[in-house]
Parts: sequence; C-alpha cells; structure tokens
Amino acid sequence: MVHLGVDHQFNDSLLFFAEYYWERESAAITAKRDSGEGTWRSNFSGGQVFLVGARFDF
Repeated sequence: MVHLGVDHQFNDSLLFFAEYYWERESAAITAKRDSGEGTWRSNFSGGQVFLVGARFDF
C-alpha cells in the first residue's frame, strides 16, 4: 500500500491538497457490487485513487 499527500496553505482561509492512494490487495478500495443479489464480490483486487481538491474555511 502507498499513500502520498501534499497540501499548500494559500492563505488563512484557503488550503489546496492532492493525494494518491494505491493498494495491491483490497483494504479500503473495494470492487463494485454485483448486479444480481446485491452482495459484495469475494475477489477484491485493490486499486488506485488520485484526488485533488481545495478547502475554504469561513
């Protein structure tokens, strides 16, 4: 598993951030639900996520 993140405080109210998450076997990222019975599949295979965002505090 790899989890990297960086953030930048632009001013007192505005924060920019970026994160990357990768896992070989599933722990937090799960497979899609089956369309038939609505149960989770038992063969999780991991995955990756890249996120960019901003937070504004009033």
